[in-house]
Amino acid sequence: MNKVYAVVLILFLYGTSGALAFEHKETPVNFLEYSKESLSLARKENKPVFILFSAQWCHWCKVFAEKSLSEKNVYSYLNKHYINIFVDADVRSDLYSGFHGRGWPFIVFLKPDGSVYYKYTGTLYADAFLNIIKDVRNGIMAGKAIEADKEDPFQYTPPKKIDNAKLKLLKDTYIRIALENFDKEEYGLGKGDKYILPETFLYLIRLKDKEKREAAFRYVYGTLERAVQRTYDPVEGGFFRYAENRSWQTPHYEKMADVNAGTVLLLHNLNTIKPSPDFRKAAEKTASYMMSKLFDAKTGAFLSFQAADESYYLLDTDNRKKAKEPLISEKIYTDHLSVSLYYMLESLKYFKDPDYEKKIRQSLKFVSKMAAKGAVYRYYSTAKKRWLNKGSLSDHAYLSYAFIRAFSILNDPEYLLLSKKVLREAQKRFYDKRQGIFIDKPEGKDMELEYQIELNGVISLTLLSMPKNEMDKGQSALIKDIITYFSGINDLLEERTWNVNSWRFMERYVPYLKAADIYLSLN
Repeated sequence: MNKVYAVVLILFLYGTSGALAFEHKETPVNFLEYSKESLSLARKENKPVFILFSAQWCHWCKVFAEKSLSEKNVYSYLNKHYINIFVDADVRSDLYSGFHGRGWPFIVFLKPDGSVYYKYTGTLYADAFLNIIKDVRNGIMAGKAIEADKEDPFQYTPPKKIDNAKLKLLKDTYIRIALENFDKEEYGLGKGDKYILPETFLYLIRLKDKEKREAAFRYVYGTLERAVQRTYDPVEGGFFRYAENRSWQTPHYEKMADVNAGTVLLLHNLNTIKPSPDFRKAAEKTASYMMSKLFDAKTGAFLSFQAADESYYLLDTDNRKKAKEPLISEKIYTDHLSVSLYYMLESLKYFKDPDYEKKIRQSLKFVSKMAAKGAVYRYYSTAKKRWLNKGSLSDHAYLSYAFIRAFSILNDPEYLLLSKKVLREAQKRFYDKRQGIFIDKPEGKDMELEYQIELNGVISLTLLSMPKNEMDKGQSALIKDIITYFSGINDLLEERTWNVNSWRFMERYVPYLKAADIYLSLN
């Protein structure tokens, strides 16, 4: 059994890729939706629970479906001995974070009582996966524990008051970790998977300390040079989500709207400091790609992603015209769109394209209609032509921030009102008076602390962006409480740098760091 689980640990190296989605209807596994009824059924029948978190753009999810879940020995065993639950990780991003997901496909095994027994990330082929599900069931039924799965969550005691020294330490630690872990030879953060990290990179190249800013600029500039050379699509424009190795040689071919919007902004920023025709061309062509491929004219909004298809993206212009295009999402996720719009709005300072601004305004109008009705939803289905699912804290936080940036950049007071409206709704649903922060707890799950840091940071940035005459004592106190609560988080950041598989977690700290910088400058 230990050998089997050792194999699973290796699966973190696979990361994710892209292609068409795994849809649970495409396999013979009897999947149920995640619900109280499904979990109750497990208790009633005394069966363990197999939860599969998948994503529509995830290549390894598709491989897992085709090579494992569609094999008779596997699906027969699952259907007989398990309660099987499928979760779209994009639709239920809150639940994914609640189970502390790391990549896709993400597998969770629950005991019949609903407690977590074991979880892992990655794709196993049929024989290996069959061994896993047999061992897991046998272990659960025998009352055994898995030593490797015992979680040791970070124990955090928030400070009772703001300590400027602790905030400075947190910022210094973040900068030091980033600068020390840039790959000096191949660029990018770390020596494994290589990502463009818009928030992190933009924060670093704007540091006040000249020496650190210049060092950060060299590393970030080199990183984007690699990205333009190796994860950029020169035919249609747009950047692929990441590269799976140190040398940037193997892209994962999905194109995410928010990542591309952030990359456009980053390229324009770099180009103003050190002009590069390649950067400018890539930025403008990527913006054009988003306007042509990722904008739904009927809805009037930017879509969330285009799935991967390696064979398609290896074709030249003429052959792509003859080939079937990779799937473009029919769902518009509120938080993804909001992040994209924030980056796009900021890009208007550098990118003067009337059509680009027009489509930004159309997308803002699209989400404005939803927000004006007093409800925030998780996503819009272009196929069903309606909004679905209650919005998570992420949706509220990023939507309110997009609106406040639209107010500032477009000078439209309507967006100020909408930003405040969304924040009020967030306060009703997610604010914890006892702790003084916003908390999202889907089905009672404890969210990752970094998830809380990010979203509370975004909300703080939104409040700090309000005109002074719009701020009241309650809002000022709210900002202070949030800044205070997370000001002692330095040990968590230090801990996260051990055995890092992906440096994407660095993005989660930036909104809070930016908010803390502004707060300290005003107080």
